[in-house]
Amino acid sequence: MQRESALLLIAASMLVASCTGGEAVGPPTTIVTGAVTRQGMPVSDAIVSFEPVDEQGQHAQAFTDDDGRFDVSIYVNNKTIKRGMAPGHYRVTVRQVESPSGKSTLSPPKNLLPEKYASPATSELEATIDLQNPTELTFEIDG
Repeated sequence: MQRESALLLIAASMLVASCTGGEAVGPPTTIVTGAVTRQGMPVSDAIVSFEPVDEQGQHAQAFTDDDGRFDVSIYVNNKTIKRGMAPGHYRVTVRQVESPSGKSTLSPPKNLLPEKYASPATSELEATIDLQNPTELTFEIDG
């Protein structure tokens, strides 16, 4: 019985390796976590987006929880989510949209944060990510 279990485990491992090519999916990444605050208070339910400034980076995003904390992920091949970020220099945007509770969904949601943080062209928030160490970021929203 042990021999059959061992053979089944080996066969399953070979099947998984052949389906994935035996390699990790996507670019090398490092774990990136952080927090968003405004006037010292956590910003919950916000979308934090990282737009690469250089060719090394890859678009990434995260959502803040009730404590304003986030954990960044990237999409690989437009379908697989991988935790972490590729190294590089990024412009960071943060949006906190009003929930549509009872309102018409035909109108666009209202951003509850200052508009300058919604666009990579106007946001002053930046981050540099390297592969050597996990990165902890803190973004303070003014206004």
